[in-house]
Amino acid sequence: MCSGSTSFKSSHVHAQRGLSLIELMISMVVGLVLLAGMTTLFLNQNRTQGSLERTSRLIENGRYALQLITDDLQVAGYYWIFDPSDFTPPDPLNPCDTNVNTLRNSLPVHVQGLDHTVSPPPPWPCVIDKKPDTDVLVIRRAAPLAQTVPPSNATFFMQVSRCPTNFGAQVFDRAYTSLNLTDKDCSTLAPAHRLLVRIYYIATTTGIPTLTRVELNQAGVFTSPQALVEGIEDLQLEFGIDGVVAGMDGVPDDFDPCDLCPPEEFARTVAMRVHILARSMEAAKQDDGKVFTIAEKAPFDPNDNFKRQVYSQYVELVNPITRITSP
Repeated sequence: MCSGSTSFKSSHVHAQRGLSLIELMISMVVGLVLLAGMTTLFLNQNRTQGSLERTSRLIENGRYALQLITDDLQVAGYYWIFDPSDFTPPDPLNPCDTNVNTLRNSLPVHVQGLDHTVSPPPPWPCVIDKKPDTDVLVIRRAAPLAQTVPPSNATFFMQVSRCPTNFGAQVFDRAYTSLNLTDKDCSTLAPAHRLLVRIYYIATTTGIPTLTRVELNQAGVFTSPQALVEGIEDLQLEFGIDGVVAGMDGVPDDFDPCDLCPPEEFARTVAMRVHILARSMEAAKQDDGKVFTIAEKAPFDPNDNFKRQVYSQYVELVNPITRITSP
């Protein structure tokens, strides 16, 4: 019987080792540092994005408000072929007055203003909740499209005869049925254009300074205030008046804020400088320390954490210039 020896190799089983307490604590600290960095980055990006959105909206509102006023000023004094020079505006001239005679006599005053320094301000009942220390702008012109059918509401129209036997005769009346002047064929009624009167100002009805407009509507009364652009904090005007130094040549001799201008001087306005101050809708985390100057007002530092920007525009009043320079 054979006997043999069997050799066994010893195997060593190595037990798995976990993280020590120190290693675990180091991992947690590294993770917390990374998390804090990511959180800070996220908050900074959010803050930057919010600042960019406020600035973008501020720029958009400011430019849009200035464009609204500029576009209207560029057609101020458009009366088709109606000649307003024969009328004498009353002094004082209340732009909210809807008396037909007042409106007819106010036609030479294509633009009018109320300066913020006038105290006490005159009673203009259609201008509601005006922000103190801001200006008011009034623009008069005719509607671009002629009225061809009798309107359902009473309003104010101007009409000029083009019939050779009565050429140039004019009528301004509230009743469309009173317009009886004829066109070139001397039988068809001549075109009649509705009078538009628009008043721009800064209102604080909602607690937010807002560019607001009221206008003479088709019923011959002024509309309720219409909010146009929020965040417009100030409106300042300068009137370029012709005929101050030399004769009337369609070029402004002087720019006047018109705190004491009579209607006759407003009627000689051939250019304007419009200044607005736009404000962000939400306050920032800290004040940027900027000092603002708008028109002839003293520089001021609001110190209230709102972003602001001043926008200005020079506007030539083409229609009055054309009437002055045309032979």
